[in-house]
Formats: sequence, C-alpha cells, structure tokens
Amino acid sequence: MGHLSLFCLQLLTRYIICLAALEKAVELSIVGADIYTISRAVDAHIDDALKLIFQSKKTKKLTRGVAFPTCISVNEIMGHFSPLADESQLLKEGDVAKM
Repeated sequence: MGHLSLFCLQLLTRYIICLAALEKAVELSIVGADIYTISRAVDAHIDDALKLIFQSKKTKKLTRGVAFPTCISVNEIMGHFSPLADESQLLKEGDVAKM
C-alpha cells in the first residue's frame, strides 16, 4: 500500500505542476502578447518546478526538462503549434488561443 500512495503523491505533484503551467500561460495571454514568448516562459516555469522536485543526490544527475514544448495554437491553427521566434505572432482582441 505504501508504494501506491507514493505513486499517487508523485502523480498529484505532476498534475499540480501542469496546472501551474497552464495558469501561467493564461496569465501571460493578453492582447499584444507574443506567443513565442509565452511558450518559452511556460517552459521555463516547468523547468524551475522540476528543479525543485528533483534535487536529491539520486536525481540531480538525471536529465530532465520539457518533453513536449508548450503549444499555443491561435484561431485556425489546429494544434501542437510551438512557434520558433521568427514564426510567432501577437495575440489580438478576439483571438481564440488553445493551450
């Protein structure tokens, strides 16, 4: 039973990090915001959260980071759009952003 509760705690921690990342993306998504900048800021937020979790002697040497970059698809873009700096666009009033 102990292993199960530890697994549930680790899973809950991951969900909390995801929720905080989504909240960060929503907070930064204002009219005139650059979606590349938002994506990079959310990725950095996730990296910082991971550093706090993986700081024991065993986990310090682990390679960690964002496995799938933050995607912000605006309007007609279907999904999984994580723009490069030169592909980015600014959010406009009335845009629908999918994160």
